[in-house]
Amino acid sequence: MRALFLLFFILSSSFVAAKHEFVSSEKLYSNATNAGGQLSPDGQYFSYIRRTNNETFIELADLGGNIVYQILKLSADMPLQSYQWVSDDVLKISIFLNGKLTSYLLTIEKISKDGITRIDGKTKQLKNGYIVDVLENMPDTIMFSKYDPNSRQLEQELYKITLDQLFSDNFENAEFIEEADDGLMFYDFDNATNRLLAVFYDEDEETILIKFKSLGAKKWKTALSFDNGKFDFTAVGFIDDTHLAVLTNKTSDKIALHSFDIKTQTLGSLLYQHQEYDLTDATLTNTGEIESVEYVKNGLPKKIWLNARSKELSQRFEVTFSESVPRIIDRNIETGRTIVYVAGPNESGKYYLYETKSDKLALLVANYPDLSELHYPEHQVLTIKADDGINIEAYLTLPSDYSLNTLLVMPHGGPIGVRDYNFFEPNVQYLANRGFTILRVNFRGSEGFGKAFQNKGVGEFGKQIEADISAAVAQVLKTNQFDNVCAIGSSYGAYSSVSLALRHPELYKCVVASYGIYDLPLLFNYSNFRSGEAFSKEVAKVVGENSDEKKLVSPVYLAKSLNTPTLIIAGKNDEIAGFEQSNRMRFVLEKLKKPVDSLFYNTAGHGHSNWYGDRHEYAYIVSFLRQTLGLSLPNPATLSDSSKQALAYDYKVLGDVFDSGSLTSIDNKKAFNFYETSSMYGSPEATFNLATYYQRGDQVEKDMQKALELYEKSAEMGNKSAFSRLASIYTDDFYIKRNDEKALKYRLKSLEDDEENFNVNKHELAFFYCSASEEYRSAQKCEDEFRTQWEIIETKSDKDSFYSKLREAIFKGKFTPEERESFTQFAVKAIGLHHAEYEFELLEEGIYEFEESDRFSRSGEYVLTTEKSLSNAAAKAGKNKLYFGVRFTPDHPGFASFGEYTYAIFHWEKFDASGKLVDYSIRGSVDTAKGDWYSRFVEDDYVDGNEYKLTIYDVTGKVKYQNTFK
Repeated sequence: MRALFLLFFILSSSFVAAKHEFVSSEKLYSNATNAGGQLSPDGQYFSYIRRTNNETFIELADLGGNIVYQILKLSADMPLQSYQWVSDDVLKISIFLNGKLTSYLLTIEKISKDGITRIDGKTKQLKNGYIVDVLENMPDTIMFSKYDPNSRQLEQELYKITLDQLFSDNFENAEFIEEADDGLMFYDFDNATNRLLAVFYDEDEETILIKFKSLGAKKWKTALSFDNGKFDFTAVGFIDDTHLAVLTNKTSDKIALHSFDIKTQTLGSLLYQHQEYDLTDATLTNTGEIESVEYVKNGLPKKIWLNARSKELSQRFEVTFSESVPRIIDRNIETGRTIVYVAGPNESGKYYLYETKSDKLALLVANYPDLSELHYPEHQVLTIKADDGINIEAYLTLPSDYSLNTLLVMPHGGPIGVRDYNFFEPNVQYLANRGFTILRVNFRGSEGFGKAFQNKGVGEFGKQIEADISAAVAQVLKTNQFDNVCAIGSSYGAYSSVSLALRHPELYKCVVASYGIYDLPLLFNYSNFRSGEAFSKEVAKVVGENSDEKKLVSPVYLAKSLNTPTLIIAGKNDEIAGFEQSNRMRFVLEKLKKPVDSLFYNTAGHGHSNWYGDRHEYAYIVSFLRQTLGLSLPNPATLSDSSKQALAYDYKVLGDVFDSGSLTSIDNKKAFNFYETSSMYGSPEATFNLATYYQRGDQVEKDMQKALELYEKSAEMGNKSAFSRLASIYTDDFYIKRNDEKALKYRLKSLEDDEENFNVNKHELAFFYCSASEEYRSAQKCEDEFRTQWEIIETKSDKDSFYSKLREAIFKGKFTPEERESFTQFAVKAIGLHHAEYEFELLEEGIYEFEESDRFSRSGEYVLTTEKSLSNAAAKAGKNKLYFGVRFTPDHPGFASFGEYTYAIFHWEKFDASGKLVDYSIRGSVDTAKGDWYSRFVEDDYVDGNEYKLTIYDVTGKVKYQNTFK
């Protein structure tokens, strides 16, 4: 249990200026910590979903006792899709289980024992059916459609059934209502009119129909037949027995609320219309009267209450939350409790409890509690007069207290039937937090402003749409001065951004184009699946008819004129814009030697499927903007710890992706630079990774002293892995001279601090005691540590680590004869050997070449050549790899059996022309004496003068073979 703190909302006009805080992209680009708030039917509990990094919970806040109970816990591999209250003490939850959506009933029962109260419950999987409706007038009773999963038609039987009966699958005692008619897809129920609703599919007409009938009636009546064609049409509810309320623009420019005659299937009277905006929603009372209508004004939903009581309460909330949009999402009349959800341009979402009896408002939970430190930007709503006189709505977002004096013009996607809103938007908040001003324009073609306005955007790619955006930019520049203006957009917004730079090269200093289209003719036939007359007609509804004129507004064909530095971002699995669009644009710009950078994600589609991809993308965009525009980085000395952590995280994400190739191609140069920046802002992990570049001489000269300094710094910052790395370096005697004092100091520190890698560090400690100088060496500790770890090995990674260090201990360990005998006995048992020693019979050694088999389905083989010189072999191989090594037989006493194993350790050492050890590898092989054994070195980076030494040991540490290949 956790205490629930209900913070009373207090109005205050005071404002305290504070230092700017950079917010981490990890906090902005993430699932809400708390979401899905609901009020239980009896008004006693507020339920919500709480998420951590790896787990999801459903929690109940007892509104009478100020206690939170955890009633469901799910791991990351069982994502929660949704939940709903079925009764006062039963919820229905839907989760993805093994990739399939699965539903359960979850009961809740409050139990008190020994002064401690908890909530217990049980679950019941809903296997063969679905809940049609929770019957409002019949407590603990639902309407349920049961079907036979083995039936091709999924034949349905409709029941009224109590929850107890459902838990026990007791349909025999449930009330049977009917068997579904042919073509019925799924049921619904309207409590207000006590009518069954159903969606039917007519195969002959290939149409979807919504039908209704009273309970007990035999025949269905058609309410609506879906053939929307060129207009919007949405059913709201029943006005009376013969009329529906519908939202449509069939006979008007704006989507309005009309009555609809069910019998004649025609529109009736106009019930409500807004003169400027399309209606987006409407609600009716139980008696069929209009309760509310809703539309979007200034980018935010605006609800007009026509019910007096609801109107009064809603207006009070609107005054309290004047900068945001309050919505009543749940209400219980008996308890007088109302749940209000508040969101807005600078509000990521909060749930409040309003108590009617006390007339008090209290905060319950915030969607993103970690964003409390964010300095929110200013949002302005602009009305622009386009060049043909129509009004255009736009939103200007200005950073609060840290500005780079740079305007980012951000066209939205679509472009037809899509729009920008003014709600809390991570991309806008992130860019504003990083100091950029953002302009978003609802140009012609955007939805919400009427049919005529939307149709005006059809076919206006690169023409009037961009003229609308340019008119908005011109108005902003009249009252604001900026050092830089750039265009940035995704999908159609990417096309528009490039087009704006082509139209106004003197204004735009850079372009960021993500998941875009740049070759309009290619839209009509870019694949076999997307071509033909039907597909071309759909494309033409947005782009206009295909013609040679489309090339005149296609950036690919205008690239010679594009001199603006451009970043092209794309997903290789983009099935909406098509990856080839971005690939062509990049190719043409590179061929023309234009200033272009690209970021192609290997697994992304028309955007990312995970937040990590978004974090990387927008961090890279900000980096591109800073570098292209010459904007200096914030000085770490002037920042708070949280701001430094935020910037450090962003640059570390950039470094990690380019270092690992997890999302895009590996680019070690970029990774190194980003790690440097992240380290500058104090990232322990980036500092560690930076050290690895100095350690191996990647992007910089190899500098072991610098690497050690960075590892030390990383350790001081709290990176637990740094202690282990330092211990290994001081133990290895490869990068620097071995220092047992420091090696032991750091190894013990790693055991103290790094719980995650405790076993691995134990293996390293065991090896240390075997191989250390006399002052620190202890064969007994070595064997004891190995033996203890061997007994507790569970994971594959621990097993690999254990045997890796055991191999090294076998031939690097410093043992007396007695100690060696004891350790060998343990190693034989640990590895699982039957023969510790064997006679080494060399069969061949030298340089090999790989010959492909001339027989189908047969693999090739390595064939020994007569060449003795690696230098000569390398000259003949050219860019091909070199193969060299030995083939031998380990002949142990007695008859060789498939069930009897022996062991060999292969130690390869690589020396450069000066005789310096530059690389090594240690491998082991467990097998029977049946057949031949091999050890071959594969070199794809041979340098003349290199030498390669192979030493083969048995489990007792004896050298069985040694040779140097040169």
